[in-house]
Amino acid sequence: MKITVITVCLNSVKTIEKTIKSVIDQDYIDKEYIIVDGGSTDGTLDIILKYKQYITKWISESDRGIFDAMNKGIQMASGDVIAFLNSDDWYVDGALSMIGETFEKTFCDCVCCDNYVIEKSGKYTYFDASNVKENDVYKRMIYYHSSIFARKEFFEKGNNFDLQYKIAADYDWFLRKVKGGMKIFYLHKPIFTFCYGGISSVNEIDCAREARTIAIQHLPEEKTEYLKSIDNRYYDIVVNASDHKYLHERIRKIIKNDNSVVIWGAGERGRQCLKWLQEAGRQVEFIVDKNENKWGNTINGVLITSSEHLCNKERNVIITPAEYAEEIKKEISLIKGAFNCILLIDLI
Repeated sequence: MKITVITVCLNSVKTIEKTIKSVIDQDYIDKEYIIVDGGSTDGTLDIILKYKQYITKWISESDRGIFDAMNKGIQMASGDVIAFLNSDDWYVDGALSMIGETFEKTFCDCVCCDNYVIEKSGKYTYFDASNVKENDVYKRMIYYHSSIFARKEFFEKGNNFDLQYKIAADYDWFLRKVKGGMKIFYLHKPIFTFCYGGISSVNEIDCAREARTIAIQHLPEEKTEYLKSIDNRYYDIVVNASDHKYLHERIRKIIKNDNSVVIWGAGERGRQCLKWLQEAGRQVEFIVDKNENKWGNTINGVLITSSEHLCNKERNVIITPAEYAEEIKKEISLIKGAFNCILLIDLI
């Protein structure tokens, strides 16, 4: 059984040599290695040429993004199984042998595995995919992309990665194939090391937004109860994201008028929303919360109080507890005043 590994890259001179070596040093004989370069100018091509004799096929030309490059790699592939390895990640020793043996024993369509992760902080962790449930795939991507090995027939000509998605097209592809009946075997072994720094880990908010759109699009009718989990995951990623430039631009766009701004909810999301607003130069008049024990306290100098303080004024009210949004909007509708209710999901 031939296994094709595809690496796409652009200006990856600092990392790609370790990636290449991890593939060509695999003891699995029947392998094919393809590199699709997007027109690097930083010395990446010199490294590719250094290992040219061990690379089955490679090209260097401009493309329309990472998934366009991956689609090109698929069209070049001749293996029975296709996998992708990012240009800053690397396989463990014997990875392809473990995958080949699993396919031969199980006759499955796709093998998915565990992997190591090097966090942004440099911390080395283990991603144990045995902790996820199969149905969780309808809420989020449950495997790292490079831990997915699928038979070639699941990569159809012209129907692989959808280029309308710039960051999470692999999740869209995976969901389509799962819904189409692709049989997955989970191998409880670490196959590669993932390093934060790729497109999905750098553009956290954009990736989370695309993943949310994809999850909702593919959600089966009988699983509509997952909608809350999908939104909650999106909220959590945004709350913990490091780059808030996008959020500041959204705040300035959505909250256009000069009416005062009030946050409803003094929980974690309310606190983070306050931080974003203050960073974006918007003053928050006060924070409303149903918990009387919080009244009179402050967060970053902003008072927490009851909804009674909303009366008789025009205000922008940002509702942060997503699970109670409709209930809160009904309560606000009974209060005398003119209110522009904004859900946190609309803000982010």
